[in-house]
Amino acid sequence: MPLRDVSVSLRLPSPAPVQRVYLAPSMTELPFTVGQDGEIGYTVPYLENHQMVVLELV
Repeated sequence: MPLRDVSVSLRLPSPAPVQRVYLAPSMTELPFTVGQDGEIGYTVPYLENHQMVVLELV
């Protein structure tokens, strides 16, 4: 059963800024937000079996 619109919020252990967020291996870009406390937020639009999300740091 596939999942849709899975919201993710996380805080990285280092303060390095995130340059981009994308799905691999499809290279589909995901829009993301950075909150006041440095948390990263994004939504995986479709998830069936497994999916890898890459956070590319500056």
